[in-house]
Amino acid sequence: MLFDTPGPGKVRPIWHDRFATGEDAVWRSLTLEGAPARGGTTLLSVMYCVNGTGGCGQEFLRRNRNRTWTWIRQTWFDQLPQGFLGRIRHGTRIDPHSLRGEAGFYGDGDANCCPSRVLSVELALRGDSLVLIRHSVAASPEK
Repeated sequence: MLFDTPGPGKVRPIWHDRFATGEDAVWRSLTLEGAPARGGTTLLSVMYCVNGTGGCGQEFLRRNRNRTWTWIRQTWFDQLPQGFLGRIRHGTRIDPHSLRGEAGFYGDGDANCCPSRVLSVELALRGDSLVLIRHSVAASPEK
């Protein structure tokens, strides 16, 4: 959970999420990273990872000039070609500064540990959404 301090001695929740892959799912890490955005706002990345092979998730919030927060939709997932989303097993990592990112891109015969390809994306922040500008798929450097 992420809190804001709207005034002295006051705390207000502004983001929360629950990611579980069963009874024993435990968060391994929660990493916050901010980047300047248009109009004097700040884009906040919230990366959360679980133990084991659950992978990571990433959410985005925008801190507006008036100290309010806006949840940023990741519409770029819906803009990927049909079938792509099912080949991303363990989340993506988007750099909030450049809005470029990567994800393991699994083939039918790939082991859970080792995707044979990498999906690279370039995004843009439009209004309250991250939208897809371009994408590419290449062989994984580990293969």
